[in-house]
Amino acid sequence: MLTVLFLTKNEKLKSLCTASGISALLGITEPAMFGVTLKLKYPFYAAIIGSAAGSAWIAGTKTLALAMGAAGLPGIISIAPQSWLNFAIGLGISMATSVVMTVVLMKKFGQKELEAPKKVKASEAIQLLDAQPNVLYAPMSGSIRPISACSDPMFASKAMGDGVVITPSEGTLVSPVNGKVMMVFPTKHAIGLQGENGEEILIHVGLDTVSLDGKPFDVLVGDGDTIRAGQPLMHVDLEAIREAGLSTETPVVITNGKAFETLHEERVESRAEMLKLA
Repeated sequence: MLTVLFLTKNEKLKSLCTASGISALLGITEPAMFGVTLKLKYPFYAAIIGSAAGSAWIAGTKTLALAMGAAGLPGIISIAPQSWLNFAIGLGISMATSVVMTVVLMKKFGQKELEAPKKVKASEAIQLLDAQPNVLYAPMSGSIRPISACSDPMFASKAMGDGVVITPSEGTLVSPVNGKVMMVFPTKHAIGLQGENGEEILIHVGLDTVSLDGKPFDVLVGDGDTIRAGQPLMHVDLEAIREAGLSTETPVVITNGKAFETLHEERVESRAEMLKLA
């Protein structure tokens, strides 16, 4: 956790690592686990390896605990005094191994997650929309059809919600609403939004693109960010999706059941009015 703090250039992640890293040293690991390590994956793998190394030392030296007690650094109060040294060595081994493995894994596989978020270009920022109430704007330019025409049976069945499917002609995805980012999927192929009027929107860029492990997607926002209609959310390499043999069809569905009227039948331009909520 504290290793990620020193590796990352993302100020938001730095702040989270500072608070959760200190609590983790005191034995409260949930904020670190769910806020950082599971999200970035590789620090979680490093922690598992470090725990295994430290545990091997403690087991091999027959370190004795007098009772079930606190975790982390305060855990020493539960250890028999004659085992304090071996317990401290075990903690040191665990922490050192975790640090080394975090550096190795993040440098090799997770460098992009440690980078500072890219700033929206001024040329893109001026295209923010004066959003009208109960209107969803087109997140991409391209052909547009009802969600029932989607090639993916799950989306076509409306199991995820009703909406439309866009086959994009260009690779910039913008926000269809004023609101906030509920979640960016770890593989970056999908994003969940919540509009000011309570509408919950899932945008799934391409079909089966989870298999691409985020490579064609350059995400510009993060979980919890406030967004404006027309604001760029990600850049998508559509050609990379096609070269992988996958469809670029992009379902845009309202997942919490709000009724709507579709304002376009064949083609839509990015940032144009697309759906009118009832």
